[in-house]
Amino acid sequence: MDRVVPPTTRRGSKMRMKFVQSTLASASSLLALSIALPASAQAQAADAGNPENLEEIVVTGLIGSLQRNLDMKREASGVVVQP
Repeated sequence: MDRVVPPTTRRGSKMRMKFVQSTLASASSLLALSIALPASAQAQAADAGNPENLEEIVVTGLIGSLQRNLDMKREASGVVVQP
C-alpha cells in the first residue's frame, strides 16, 4: 500500500527546502563579493596614485544661496515651498 504523508510534513519539507536554497544563494553571493571586492580596491588604489586621473570639484555660491533662502523664508507669511 502507498503511504500517505500528512500535509504538515510536506509543507515543512518545502519550507526547509526554501530555507536551504536561500542559505545557499546568500552564501554564494557572499563568496562572489568577497572575491571581487579586493580586486576593485586594488584598482582604485592604483588610480588614486596617478595625478592625471584626479578630478577637481569646485562648489561656489553655497553661502549666498543659503542666505537668500533664509531671507525668503523670513519674509514669507506662510510655508515656503522650494521647487
